[in-house]
Amino acid sequence: MITPTPTPTEIAVWTAQLTEAEAAYHAIQIGGQVTKIKLGDREVTTSAGSIAQLRIYINDLRSRLGLLPMVVAPRTRARRAVFL
Repeated sequence: MITPTPTPTEIAVWTAQLTEAEAAYHAIQIGGQVTKIKLGDREVTTSAGSIAQLRIYINDLRSRLGLLPMVVAPRTRARRAVFL
């Protein structure tokens, strides 16, 4: 099945949604803030607890726009210096 080419209007809407979602993701990452974003016709409140769902949404929009998916580096254990 061939996917139809998106219209310029769809591309503009998806780009705006992606920008908003990435800004919400950034706000959560740096301060754990609760933010509101629009998912289509509804408004959703995002928080640190919903970050995984936000990442999925961002990757879906990036896929629609033909962009590479967002990659999150795995967390590593904290290292501490030991002086002898």
